[in-house]
Parts: sequence; C-alpha cells; structure tokens
Amino acid sequence: MRVIFLNTIARIGGAERCLLTLIKSLRRADDSLDAHLLCFEPGPLLDEAHKLGATTHVVELPRAVANAGEGVLRDPRRLARLAGGLCALPGFIDRLRRTVARIRPDVIHSNNMKTHLLTGGRDLGVPVCWHMHDFVSNRRVMRPMLRAVARRTRVVIAISNAVAEDVRRVLPRARVEVVHNAVDLDRYFPGVPDEQIFGPADGSVRVGLAATYARWKGQDVFLRAVARVPRELHARFFIIGGPIYQTAGSQFTRDELKSLAEASSVVDRVTFLPFQSDMPAVYRALDIVVHASTQPEPFGLTIAEAMACGRSVIAIRAGGAQEIFDDGKDALGAEMKSEASLAAAMERLIKDADLRNRLAEAAAASARSKFHSDRLGVALIQIYRSCL
Repeated sequence: MRVIFLNTIARIGGAERCLLTLIKSLRRADDSLDAHLLCFEPGPLLDEAHKLGATTHVVELPRAVANAGEGVLRDPRRLARLAGGLCALPGFIDRLRRTVARIRPDVIHSNNMKTHLLTGGRDLGVPVCWHMHDFVSNRRVMRPMLRAVARRTRVVIAISNAVAEDVRRVLPRARVEVVHNAVDLDRYFPGVPDEQIFGPADGSVRVGLAATYARWKGQDVFLRAVARVPRELHARFFIIGGPIYQTAGSQFTRDELKSLAEASSVVDRVTFLPFQSDMPAVYRALDIVVHASTQPEPFGLTIAEAMACGRSVIAIRAGGAQEIFDDGKDALGAEMKSEASLAAAMERLIKDADLRNRLAEAAAASARSKFHSDRLGVALIQIYRSCL
C-alpha cells in the first residue's frame, strides 16, 4: 500500500509530532507500506519523516494563502494580499495534482485544515482521508468551506470523541472514525532528568508549560497564575515553545509574552526557552508539566507525552483532554481560563513531593496502557483498506 500524507507546514508542532508517530507506527504494523510526505514548505518535519523511511516532497503554497487564517476577514490588508495570492493558486494546484499523479498513492491522508480544503474540493482520483486534529464548529471561515467540499472525503479520522462529536455536528453525512493519538513510547518514557537543560540544579521545583505560541495555549493564563504562587515557595517556572505558524495574529510573539510577564511582576521567576529538539528530555527535567489551554483541547498531546515521561501533570478539564487523564489519580485537573484554579494546583504540587511522585508513577502506567503507538498503525491500515 502506498500512502501520501499532506501537511501544510514543515515545522514541528503537535499535529506534526502526531504525524511522525503515525508514520512510524504504520511502518511497524506493515513494513511493506510505502509512505510519502508532501509539505507545502521546506522544513525539519521532512527530515524527520525521511529518517522514518518516508519519501518526502515539497510543493510550495503561495505565501498569502499560507498566511491566511480565521482573522483574515477582519483585516482588509491581509484580505487584499489573500486575493492576490489566490491568483497563484491554480498553478499550485496543478503542481500538486501532477506530484500526486507521479507518486500514484492508494490513499491520500490529509493532516490539517488547509490540506482538507485542497483535497476535498478536487477529484484527485484517489480516496481521501481527513485527519481532524481540531474542532471545526468554532471556525467561522473554515466551517462552511469544509462543509462545501466534504462530499469527496471517504472518512474523517477524529483524534478524540470530543472532536468526533464536533465533526458530526458540522458534517452530519460524513463517516467519522475515532482513533486517539498515540505517543512514541520508544522515546517518551521515564528516565533520569538531565539537570543541565534548565541550568544547574538548585533544589527548586521546576514547573513548565510547553506549547506553540498559539494564543489559545494559555501562556498568558500561566503567567498570571505564577503571580499567585507564593514567592517563598522554592520553584522555578518555564515557558518552552515558540511561534510555528505563518498565520498572522493567531499566536503570541516572544516580546508580547515577556511584556505580560513584566505586567504580572513575574519576569524574574519565568524563563523563556525556544522549542527543544529533545522534548522527552525537557519533560523529564521538569517536576510539573502544565497544560493551560483557554479553549477545549481537541486531544492534548503534551499531557500524554508528559505522562509517558512519568511527570506530574496539571491539565485543563475540557474537551478531548478530559478523555486522557483521570483527575486526582494520574494528573490534576484545573478549570479553563482560571489562573486561580491553575495557581492552586501548582501550589499544591510544589508543596507536596509525595503527591507529585504518586501522580508521576500513575501517569507513566496510564501512558503505557492508553497511548501505545502500536495500536495506531493497525487501526489506520484497517481504515485505509476500507476506503479502497
């Protein structure tokens, strides 16, 4: 079987980490599977996929189209640039069609919203699967567009029951299959922390939030919650991540977050670090991993990865995240958009080392039972075959 995966960006965020785990799991389930990855820009995702045995391709999307997001209708300048970019879209589509025809896949696996639009709206002569990593109903621009082109899609793969319910509301005629994300347990497992990642050990409890700078990931809530944690507690706080999307206005800049830290009077307590290539080592070097999203999370990959690394986790009780942890048993829950709730959970864990250790041990056990990637490849091959 030959499968081509389409992904808009070639930088590595949550959906891209899921894609790499997926490719590895598929090849483990069927070593004869011929995997291809086509991105709309060059970048490190292609290199990582190549290491897993995938053949990689680039067909560059016009920048004005790549930069367009939900906020485009509110900005006349961006709307004008998009109109100009649309003139170059037929040429891009022709190059995409010719590349797909040359690869001759059995199945096209579309991994994000823009690739859904481009595959759903055209007959490429190959069954198309949409992998839905996000909620659709809250996308004012994307929602009607996806609804208009969904008829050509054989199946929508939802990463959680919460996402599946959302898809069914928007696309009531679509076939929807739930396949929860997995974690590569060959990489994400409990281990000895590398004390040098966050500087020399000083006995403090290390608390970190690792996420893209998308505004809904809650870095602002995290900073305000840190301000509520008593200074006398021996703790250090970290924000790990950065902007990865071209879409303007949808993410914080580093300067914005540093300004928020100054406004919250925590600039001396919070360290900002860019994305790290070895994220398992980052999780192991933290004592507490915080998830602070201000919208319901479609899944919550950071939660699953940190649990797999045997860390104590604080996660927001909303959306698909609720499906992957048991509040009080393998992670602590907090209320969405509530810095008071988040601060209380952080303070509790900072003070109670025994609780941190109990949660960490239970988290690792849960990850081994719920997030193993071997099930992922088997489930997807069954779905692909049902589309042929």
